[in-house]
Formats: sequence, C-alpha cells, structure tokens
Amino acid sequence: MKPHLFEEIIFGPVKSRRFGISLGINLLPVRSKFCNFNCIYCECGWTKKVNKIKGVLPSSKTIINNLIEKINLWSDQSYPIDSITFAGNGEPTLHPNFEEIVKDTLLTRDILLPDANVVVLTNSAMLHKSSVVDVLKKVDSCMFKIDAGTESMFKRINQPLGGITLQKTIDRIKSFPSPPIIQSMFVRGEIDDKIIDNTAPNEVAKWIEKIIEIKPEQVIIYTIDRPTAQPGLEKVTICELSNISHQLKSLGINASIAV
Repeated sequence: MKPHLFEEIIFGPVKSRRFGISLGINLLPVRSKFCNFNCIYCECGWTKKVNKIKGVLPSSKTIINNLIEKINLWSDQSYPIDSITFAGNGEPTLHPNFEEIVKDTLLTRDILLPDANVVVLTNSAMLHKSSVVDVLKKVDSCMFKIDAGTESMFKRINQPLGGITLQKTIDRIKSFPSPPIIQSMFVRGEIDDKIIDNTAPNEVAKWIEKIIEIKPEQVIIYTIDRPTAQPGLEKVTICELSNISHQLKSLGINASIAV
C-alpha cells in the first residue's frame, strides 16, 4: 500500500467524522511517518527508524507562520472552521517543541479563530513528560487512544516501540488531571496466518474492563475508513460497533460511534 501522508504542515480544512470542519496541523515530516507506534491500520504506513527523522521536523516558527497563512487564506470562505486539530504523519507529542507550538496555536486561535476548538490526537505514550501533560490540559479537547484490553492484542495492533506497554499507557491516562476522552479503533484481519480481531467477545470484555478502570468522560469508537499499512484488514460493521457502544452505555459510560 502507498502511504497516505499529509504533504503540508497545515492541511485541509477537511470534514472530520469527529470535529466538523477541521484544519489539521502536522508537526511531523511531510515525506515520512514519525511515531512511537506502528499500528497495523495506520493510513500513513509503517514507522521507520525514528532517530533518523528527528532532524527534519519543522520548526515552531515555520508551523505557526503556516497556520496564520492558512487561516488568512480561508477567512473569506462561506463556512467557518470548527476545529484546529493536531494530527498528521504520526504522534504529534514527539515534537521536541510541542509545548511551545500548542501555546502559540492557542494564542493564534484566540486572535484569528476564537470560535474554533483546539484538539490533540495522541497515542498517550508521552504522558510521562510533565511538559506534555501541562500543555494538553490547556487545549479544548484531547483524545487518547486505547485499541485493546490485553497486552497481547495491544502489541499485535499498535506494535509500540521502546518498551511501551498497555498498562503503562493506561496508568498515565488515569493520572491525567481531568476525565479523558478515549478513541478506539476496531478492526480485524489475518497476519502471518494468525487472526487479529479486537471485536472478539473476550477481547471486547477485556477492553471494557480497561475503560472502566480509566473512567473516561467519553469513548468514541470507529473502524477503518482508508487503506491501511497492513493489507487485508477488514472494516467492522456498524452493527458490531453499535453492540460494543451499547455495552458501554449499559454501564453508564458515555459512548458514541464515529461514522
């Protein structure tokens, strides 16, 4: 599969399943993925050696200048931007100047797009850094990824690098100062003659246990919508997602499906 990489620092606006008309910020290289996960469903393709990419990250000044330019270009359009979303070609919190960039983005938003929300999508793996946590507390919405309820499924779906574990990730999310929003991808497929399926009843049950442990404000579940790094993965049906959502709601957990 040819990776679907974002080729601009500021991309869109795009119509997001979760955030309305969203202007995206890609803090990462425009020609390669930069992440500490290697998720099988990632539209950006596979993670390469991280230490070889750090030198080509865009500077804080370049990012904010591009953001201002894009907002000004869009200012005469007939419909407003609902959100500014940190996403892009990997994990945004890996940028060494993440805290500074988010603060400058919030200031830019306040001046040029006061009605837009600032959103960060993160795999939660950098929550051990106090600077990351401190600045994530300032954004309007932060989405933490949890795709599995067992270490084995976590390793098979997310393929984390550098000794990251599911339980460490959950413990860090639990320590976040406010109730988190969780986003979870459900997918199935066959890799090396082995079935990967986090919709299996036992896997869903374990995932729900982790959700209960986290005590989130909201859980958003979804499935693949674009080509994936691993070929042959299957999109989960709306009926199956509805069943998972219903199980959460029956426990008093605010759950929704992104379609």
